[in-house]
Amino acid sequence: MPFSRLLALALIYLLRFVEVLFLISAVSSWIPPLRDTKLIGLVRYLISPIIAPFRAITSRINALRGFPVDISFLLAFLAVELLIMILMMV
Repeated sequence: MPFSRLLALALIYLLRFVEVLFLISAVSSWIPPLRDTKLIGLVRYLISPIIAPFRAITSRINALRGFPVDISFLLAFLAVELLIMILMMV
């Protein structure tokens, strides 16, 4: 197997792990006892650098201010999914 394929597979596995972190964060936000645990704090700490650029973009759009759903979270999740799909083509 060529090195580029092995590298793509490693990145896919890493991005799948990031997806799981996103899902854990999303589910924990709906369960009040989980919101303030150390594990969820770690999960949010790990995914916050991924969400931050999208949050900066969405904060500039007046129509999205005060929106009940965190669009930046969804955009970051979709970006991770898009990267996975691109890497699967390699």
